[in-house]
Amino acid sequence: PFLQPLLKSDMLNLVTTLIHRILTSEGVEVPDKGIIFHQAVVALSIIQAMISIVSLFLARKWQAGLYNPCGLRHEFHQL
Repeated sequence: PFLQPLLKSDMLNLVTTLIHRILTSEGVEVPDKGIIFHQAVVALSIIQAMISIVSLFLARKWQAGLYNPCGLRHEFHQL
């Protein structure tokens, strides 16, 4: 979450502006753009963490299928 505002500032600013416009058009109380920006950073961080975990399990499943059939199930049950 610390580097994302630096690395993806254009995308996060675009998302912040879009969310701000949508909330304004719906007549909802609009929070400060800084709060929306922070929430977008947190949401992106959570999504990236979830994708990383799913990718790790998928890679481990493929490795177990190639070199140790049913090895992942055994390790997962031990966990």
